[in-house]
Amino acid sequence: MRRTVFHEGGPRLAAAAAGLAGDFDVRPLGGEPVRGLVLVGAGSTARADGAARLIGLVEPGDEGPWPAAWYAVLPVDAPPAMLRRAVANAFADLDA
Repeated sequence: MRRTVFHEGGPRLAAAAAGLAGDFDVRPLGGEPVRGLVLVGAGSTARADGAARLIGLVEPGDEGPWPAAWYAVLPVDAPPAMLRRAVANAFADLDA
């Protein structure tokens, strides 16, 4: 069964998420409770709990500090292989 990766709005986050479509089901976050894995951008108000992992995708000019609750922080234009690895690791962490 393929896992679902949600992403917040914005064309750059959507484009980064689309690069995962070969390995994961990808869809925009639509107001449902944050569960599973969510790609977020700087300024996100999403909050993670034990049932979610947030991966921050930030623009080069964005300034931290980044929320400690984010599982990882990557550049929004990170290579797809790097993002896939971070997503796979976050799902493994959720499953542990």
